[in-house]
Amino acid sequence: MMRGIMAKFKREVPPGQRLEEAGLVANAIEASPLFITARTILAYHALPDELPTAAALARWQATGRRILLPRVMPDGMLELADMAHGLTTDNRYHIAEPTGPSVDPSAVDLAIIPAVAVDRDGYRLGRGGGYYDRLLPHLRCPVIAAVLSCQLVELVPREKHDVPVNAIACRDTLLYIGQATDN
Repeated sequence: MMRGIMAKFKREVPPGQRLEEAGLVANAIEASPLFITARTILAYHALPDELPTAAALARWQATGRRILLPRVMPDGMLELADMAHGLTTDNRYHIAEPTGPSVDPSAVDLAIIPAVAVDRDGYRLGRGGGYYDRLLPHLRCPVIAAVLSCQLVELVPREKHDVPVNAIACRDTLLYIGQATDN
């Protein structure tokens, strides 16, 4: 039910506001110590209803950082690869995925991931496939959920396997959950 409500909210965000919020979120992330010290960043190539990431990905890559993106494997796991090797949409979901060799999740210094909704305790609601739920336990780095302002909610449904993020990037704010800089 919440996914349906959030889909409606996201559809109502005008394209100009979506781009404005994407710029504000990128600026907030870039100003954080988490980003400043990170050399290898896991991010995502946004779907049309998500916070746009294309401009930020290009800018971050231009700074010499290694930008990893996920790709969906047949077993339902996310595999990480460097976007510098190119992208393809020749996959099950027609999502832009990296084509390069697999990179171990332990190489990631900072992860920036999408969410359908996220609450102030850092719990996120995904699209329902569990892809990030299966990946997050393998990451040994701070994780930021990057969202549009309409996606920050009071409470998302939680399950036993849910792993909270360390911070939420929303508009021009990076809201830290717990002690994100100690990770």
